[in-house]
Amino acid sequence: MVYKPKWFLYASNHITAHSTYCTYYYIEYKTFNFDRFTTPQLSTPKRIMTVSPESTTDVLIIGAGPSGLMAALWMARCGVKTRIIDARSAKVFRGHADGMQTGTLDIFDSFGIVDDLYKTAAPAVEMTFWAGTKDIPIKRMGRFPKWSPEIGHHRLVHISQGDTERALLDGMKAFGGLEVERGVAATDLEIDKSSIRDPHAHAIKVTVKHLTEEELAASAANETIPQPGDFNY
Repeated sequence: MVYKPKWFLYASNHITAHSTYCTYYYIEYKTFNFDRFTTPQLSTPKRIMTVSPESTTDVLIIGAGPSGLMAALWMARCGVKTRIIDARSAKVFRGHADGMQTGTLDIFDSFGIVDDLYKTAAPAVEMTFWAGTKDIPIKRMGRFPKWSPEIGHHRLVHISQGDTERALLDGMKAFGGLEVERGVAATDLEIDKSSIRDPHAHAIKVTVKHLTEEELAASAANETIPQPGDFNY
């Protein structure tokens, strides 16, 4: 199947211990290497889906993690014709990052979904630093509050990424009925250089594959098996 969007967005999340930094890659056709983002193809698929060979949209978002979902939520709120695809069969249930900063919560509040997060979030009250060696007993070196009124209206919280994604998904659906197309992997990208500057043209062609049941099952298994560095909440 082929999607022909006017704009193409690959969403990636950079994770730290305390916060999620969302980076959007607006792909430049001169330097783009699609091999980095191709989903590995498994052998001997047994199911073939019958789908329309080609469709158009204004924005195509590849990846339904927090970055992609936030971008999709903005598009839904602004009324932009958008599709969002993800190779996974379901959203994340195990947390990959647990920190939510004040500025992020302010943005969620503007969408009217911050209350959904507070229902399951744990407030971050303070941060404490401890240090010690084999010869010196461990002791507290510093301590400071994680929030003050000068930072913003909302206090910092810790929350599972699964709950964050659920709030974003509900917001997308509430604004424009936008939902993630699951089990769809992008496999190729072509850009028509002659019309790339035309705002009315669909100069980007993205080829996608609807994954088989076997491929989706393998993907789901990988999501539930703990990997090095995972924290299972």
